[in-house]
Amino acid sequence: MIKTCNSQKIIIENNKDLDRAKEEKVSSAIIDRLMLNDKRIEEMAKGLYNIAQLPDPVGEIVSGWKLPNGLNVNKVRVPLGVIGIIYEGRPNVTVDAAALCVKTGNAVILRGSSSAIHQYVDVLIPRGGAGLIKTVVENSTVPVIETGIGNCHIYVNSDADFNMATEIVINAKTQRPGVCNAAETLLVDKKIAENYLPVIIKALKDKSVTIYGCPITCSIVDGIEKATEEDWYTEYLDLKMAVKVVVDFDDAVHHINKYGSKHSEAIVTKDYLKAKRFTEEVDAAAVYVNASTRFTDGGQFGFGAEIGISTQKLHARGPMGLPELTSTKFVIFGNGQVRK
Repeated sequence: MIKTCNSQKIIIENNKDLDRAKEEKVSSAIIDRLMLNDKRIEEMAKGLYNIAQLPDPVGEIVSGWKLPNGLNVNKVRVPLGVIGIIYEGRPNVTVDAAALCVKTGNAVILRGSSSAIHQYVDVLIPRGGAGLIKTVVENSTVPVIETGIGNCHIYVNSDADFNMATEIVINAKTQRPGVCNAAETLLVDKKIAENYLPVIIKALKDKSVTIYGCPITCSIVDGIEKATEEDWYTEYLDLKMAVKVVVDFDDAVHHINKYGSKHSEAIVTKDYLKAKRFTEEVDAAAVYVNASTRFTDGGQFGFGAEIGISTQKLHARGPMGLPELTSTKFVIFGNGQVRK
């Protein structure tokens, strides 16, 4: 157990923020992100400790080679420069971002709101809901790394172990529903729909999850809401889940690539070839086989913490740790070479 200082003072001040948020009737997902307790403060402290123990990435020679003309070329990691972080209701971001940026030799500007930054920055990283991220992307005049929006899916293949699938789905949906790596849509193979849907939907309802189902799902299980086209795109961040019966593996992959946010996707299957195809054909920052999407997290991946989960491909993708907060430069040593 890591000793933390002033944790009770932090919790007292955090309670004031929580009281104000409840008065303003903000969503339960935002309140969950805002809340601090002894466990979360200790986890933040552990993240700081783990970051401190990691190797310093700045100055690392990523690769090096010697040219035929005798020049020695080295590709070296360097800081990005000044990083701006805009975030909503996430007190842990203050700690994680500061630690990661200091470790990588960057300056950081932290803004816990959607206010514009009137200061020069090299890259901007928004953390929050879809509205915040969209606003930053559309209005920023500096490069933006998109993070956070997580319309994550779990596909239960026709040969899946029902017990394993149920445990994974329940964890991914209900362990902490207000975060970006929580599952929002469940896809069930048509071959097992009649037998498996009653099992998993009962388990979800027992956890107070509201189900929005496709027509086939509604015909198999009574008492669930009918899904609309919008539901397939929705990041609920709540105890809500869209459920769809898919024809087969290809139909599942097509659905995920059409409606997903390229965050985290999972398949439950015993079929090695389908598992391999899923990892190759699904376009997402993190792809899981027989595991919960809730693991997409810098701390869980061994990075100590993260600056955010990048859902784009350039320059970083997935949980962003120390290496992702650096750029590279080429350093060349010669002894008088000139180009002819």
